[in-house]
Amino acid sequence: MWTYVVQLVVARAARYNVCEPGWHGIGMKMAEKAKSVSGARQYAYAAVGSAFQVIPRCLAHNCGADVVRLMTDLRSRHAGKEPSMMGLDGINGKIVDTQKENITDTFSSKAQAIKSAIESVEIFSTHS
Repeated sequence: MWTYVVQLVVARAARYNVCEPGWHGIGMKMAEKAKSVSGARQYAYAAVGSAFQVIPRCLAHNCGADVVRLMTDLRSRHAGKEPSMMGLDGINGKIVDTQKENITDTFSSKAQAIKSAIESVEIFSTHS
């Protein structure tokens, strides 16, 4: 199933190389989704969510911020039902609205991040 999703994302990325607001909260949403599903799917959502949380964690670490405090703050801002564009400003080390601050990623970089996250989950799940 994940391979099919990656193929769709990569196909879209090849066709449309557009910029979109940062995806710093997708890991939190995936981890939250893992709590609402049962069975083997729960582990897939949790693993992909964990893989995506590496991105804001690394940004926080690289800008010298308090990683635990920023990740907790980001997680709380993404806890609501409404979609949130809150993410980490890697220069100032603060949580900001990525859409208002014009912090964007290319769709192709997001597609690669999805592919890498799913591949890492597949590697770790087959060797466990």
